[in-house]
Amino acid sequence: MEDTLARLLQIAIAFLLAFSAALWFALIVWTYRDITTRTRSTVAQIASTLLAVVLFVPGVVVYLLLRPRETLREQQDRAVEDEVLFRELDTGQQCAGCGGALRDDFVFCPRCGAQARDACQSCRRLIEISWAVCPFCGHAHTDDAVEAATQATRQTPAIESPVVTSLDARQRRRRDVVSGE
Repeated sequence: MEDTLARLLQIAIAFLLAFSAALWFALIVWTYRDITTRTRSTVAQIASTLLAVVLFVPGVVVYLLLRPRETLREQQDRAVEDEVLFRELDTGQQCAGCGGALRDDFVFCPRCGAQARDACQSCRRLIEISWAVCPFCGHAHTDDAVEAATQATRQTPAIESPVVTSLDARQRRRRDVVSGE
């Protein structure tokens, strides 16, 4: 009976040692594969793998605490996503005041507050300040037209809208440029 019990104990110890060796090897391989997906640094790859080789399970726990948060693929995906978001905002339009990117529907620059577009007095669609004619309705936008629209809005008591305010600001800016201030 003692021989059978000793034999069972030997088999259990051999099984436990074989399982531990397989687990140790698997953790080493997993650590190496994981660190190679997270960094290109050879030093970091070797150090992480040696940590798993020397310290076994505690080494893998330390590696899990210290490893880079993102994989290289996740970093690349985030960079591509950031580029796509930047291109959505960057329509090629730039603010004359600060040079920042402007979307097509911006009337004022969100960074410096400079006026980027104006509303057509005829159709009320947004047009560039430098345009002489509205491309949507053909209405002429000269200094006289802006002056007439400004005078008309001053004569009628109405709630000020951003369009009226932008017309007044545009007229004042033109006067400042002409007078040299």
